[in-house]
Amino acid sequence: MPLTVEAFAERTGHAERYAREWLEQPLFLHQLCQDYLPRIPALHSRLGRSGARVADVGCGVGWSSIAIARTYPGVTVDGFEADPPSIHAARRNATEALVADRVHFAVADVNSVAPDRPYDAVFAFECLHELPDPVGILTAMRRLAGSHGIVIVMDERTEEHFTTSG
Repeated sequence: MPLTVEAFAERTGHAERYAREWLEQPLFLHQLCQDYLPRIPALHSRLGRSGARVADVGCGVGWSSIAIARTYPGVTVDGFEADPPSIHAARRNATEALVADRVHFAVADVNSVAPDRPYDAVFAFECLHELPDPVGILTAMRRLAGSHGIVIVMDERTEEHFTTSG
């Protein structure tokens, strides 16, 4: 039997979030900041500055936030997720990765997040396709980034243009 998310969850008895964590951790810790983000020079430069602030929307158990903090030591990351058990695991993961001083997680609907100043970069990794209102989340992400922040979405392939169904 191949090791799929379903097979992993069935064999271990873990919820889907832990199966997803197991599959996504290598991508975030070994490819995101080493390969993907450096290909965007303006973003890579911005994250390299001391004091840069990042929002990670739909952060799950935190591996994307942790990877960004480990690679860019001057960055502070705020991870937002609606699932309390995922946030609990994210906090544990950040503590174990020794970045809990710069990576903060909150159970929150990103539409209600009101930062004191805009973020330098706002990310959504592999979550937009699961959310009930992707257009609303994209609007909130743009608001969090302000007029000068960068918004990056890495997700399943979709149509070039999409709208909410009415």
